[in-house]
Amino acid sequence: MPRNDTIRTYLFFISLVTICTISAVSAASVKNTQKTDVFFTLNGFGSSGSDMEGMSNQAVGFGWVARGGVRMNRLGLFVEAQRDIWLATETDVKLVNGVFNLGIGAHVIWINGRLKSTISTGTSTLAFDTIFDTAGTTGIYLDVHPTVLRWPLAKRITLELSPFGATLLIPAVSDPMLKRLEYRTTLGVEVTF
Repeated sequence: MPRNDTIRTYLFFISLVTICTISAVSAASVKNTQKTDVFFTLNGFGSSGSDMEGMSNQAVGFGWVARGGVRMNRLGLFVEAQRDIWLATETDVKLVNGVFNLGIGAHVIWINGRLKSTISTGTSTLAFDTIFDTAGTTGIYLDVHPTVLRWPLAKRITLELSPFGATLLIPAVSDPMLKRLEYRTTLGVEVTF
């Protein structure tokens, strides 16, 4: 039953991203004074804490996110690649390869470019062997950052800080499902062209 609930929740968020994307494209195409930018963002992140009862410290990790896309006025559409390295603490403290995520997303710029909200989703591929799944097993992920603070450093370069975001990773959807919820803090730079 929990697996069906997770899949329904994921499908709801995919629908939400699709509706927002279609709305963004429609709204941007209607405006005559449209400003279009191409952008590239590179972020580093650290994650700690999770939804695992009594084991919240087992979601410690770090990695990077690279995004490229188009922004029409305040609304942006992008593709992204994420690399997530996990700190395993079950039996011994060691780094494991974690997952590689590839997806699409959208963002909205608020308050004269000083604030951004993002949502993205796509495939999550396991990068190491587990007891039940092999490396290369692919599932889904959802990444939400409601508040990204932005500071312009130069005309086309912006520093970005997301103090809190949530990423749901499900790289293995078979039984037993491998699910990990990470609370991420990210720091990065966006360059527009």
